[in-house]
Amino acid sequence: MSPLETIGTVDMRWVLVWMIVAIDLWCMGLTFLSSAPVRDRVLWSGVILLCPMIGCMFWFVLGPKPDMLARERRLGRRPPSIDVREDPPG
Repeated sequence: MSPLETIGTVDMRWVLVWMIVAIDLWCMGLTFLSSAPVRDRVLWSGVILLCPMIGCMFWFVLGPKPDMLARERRLGRRPPSIDVREDPPG
């Protein structure tokens, strides 16, 4: 059996299932990196697990997101600075 025949026999439902699992894991990982209270993080993870597709959409719109600047400070790193200079007059 050639590789092209093998690719043709892959059931696309399994590809979709694995994509949803990967997105769910990503959402839950970002939820646990957030600075929200533990109760909120656990509740959001439960929503994502129980309703994978709709839970991820709700999390994307309403859920806690990680505060990357706070994370960098916690790790002792300086966040990248943004140099904002005013344009010279004229």
